[in-house]
Formats: sequence, C-alpha cells, structure tokens
Amino acid sequence: MLTTNELKLSCVECHKEIIGQPYAFRGYLACEKCVRNYYRNAMPECITDELTIRARGAGRVVRDLERRHAKKQRGRIRGNTL
Repeated sequence: MLTTNELKLSCVECHKEIIGQPYAFRGYLACEKCVRNYYRNAMPECITDELTIRARGAGRVVRDLERRHAKKQRGRIRGNTL
C-alpha cells in the first residue's frame, strides 16, 4: 500500500502541501492552520476536540486517495501491456 508521502497531500483551503497531520475538511484534506482559522471564534476546548475528530476522519480520506491512486496505476500498467 502507498504511504502518504507518495501522494503529496495538499490543503483544500490554501492549496499548500500538508506537512504533518492532515485533517478531514469539507470532504477533502486541510492543514491545521486552515482548520484552526475556520474555527477561530470557537472556544479553545472546542477547537481541540474538533481537531481530534477531524484527524481521525483524515484516515478515511487518505485511504480513498490511496485506492484511487492504485486504481489509476493499475490502469496505466494495463494500458502499457496491451
């Protein structure tokens, strides 16, 4: 299976490469800075809880990206052998 380093994850908000922990955000991935910025008016305890929940959700998004990437790679291999 692929590692997240091979996928080059980028933030849906600022479009920069995500270094460190990705967070599930709007169905894609976001960096911590953008998630914190979105919840800037919330209480600090709420932000911490939200980051924890979104970090868990990021695993699902990364798995989906890995599956799509693997499927695309299999299609390229088949195309080259025909």
